[in-house]
Amino acid sequence: MHTLLDAAGLAPGGLAQQVVDSEVIRYCDPKVPFRTGALKDSALSNTVIGSGEIVYAAPYAHYLYMGEVYGPNFPIFEAGQLAGWRSPRGKPKYPTGRPLTYAGAPERGAHWAERMDAEHHDDIVRAAAAAIGGHT
Repeated sequence: MHTLLDAAGLAPGGLAQQVVDSEVIRYCDPKVPFRTGALKDSALSNTVIGSGEIVYAAPYAHYLYMGEVYGPNFPIFEAGQLAGWRSPRGKPKYPTGRPLTYAGAPERGAHWAERMDAEHHDDIVRAAAAAIGGHT
């Protein structure tokens, strides 16, 4: 049995939600930190379009989203050059107060969803309304 919300595309998982989810991913795309593209691409492969939940599935996603260095971190040197960082096993990490730096900043960086929403909220609402034959 179809309800009025189903018919209008407003039910959970309906056309309006599918458009919102797709537009959020699209508008977030240029703001997500990018080294290999794995984090950015994870939204497409791990989100069920229409669910209302965008999923960036990478072990470092939360860390990059928050934009803060967590520690303690100890330098690793190879041939006298800094080669990376390591943390002690079994010890909890905590925010250090130092911001991460991002290639492609300021467009790419922390809190990409909030920044995207501040710029494109009305665009997303208009797209969803247009998809179901309405207006804002």
